[in-house]
Amino acid sequence: MSKIVLPPVAYLLLQKFVHGEYENLKRLILAAYEPFAGKPVLELGCGTGMLSQFFKPGLYTGVDIDAARIKAGKDLHPAAKLVHADIRTLPPDFFAPYEFMFCHAWLHHIDDKNCREIFHAIRNASASSRKQLMIYEPVLPGLANNPVGYLLAKLDRGDFVRTPSQLEQLCQPFVRSRRHLAPKWRWPIPGAELSLVFGAD
Repeated sequence: MSKIVLPPVAYLLLQKFVHGEYENLKRLILAAYEPFAGKPVLELGCGTGMLSQFFKPGLYTGVDIDAARIKAGKDLHPAAKLVHADIRTLPPDFFAPYEFMFCHAWLHHIDDKNCREIFHAIRNASASSRKQLMIYEPVLPGLANNPVGYLLAKLDRGDFVRTPSQLEQLCQPFVRSRRHLAPKWRWPIPGAELSLVFGAD
């Protein structure tokens, strides 16, 4: 059965309901970005680029495969650089300026093979420079202790929503740290923060 792909407006409304003003996510991302402060940042799977607001003008680039969301984002966030592209096909020199990258809540829509192809593209671009990728991803809670969160995770186009251990295994051998993120009352799906490092330590 085919899944429904939300148009940009509906997508933004859902994100607003789930994340509110993004204060918690902003805190997490900026804490990870602190060692790279003032350097360019790349968001993979940026949607409309709404998280560009966390960064000073001129620092943020977002890339997404959905042309409609990129088009909407250019109107909503003119200070952001937004690129319509498939991450897997980007040349290594595209990644060159970015020591810090992040992605938020879309790997659960992607099968393991395509996720690994994305990691492979980043690894190929990291031969001469170390790169950090922060992943913020919903994870599958236990059915017995969180049935609502379990069902929501399965219904949210989450064909590939993973348990914490499955997500960590997918991201090996690049994982340097991981952290559990507690669910919210209005969206009772827990999350995980993983730090992946590519290239020389």
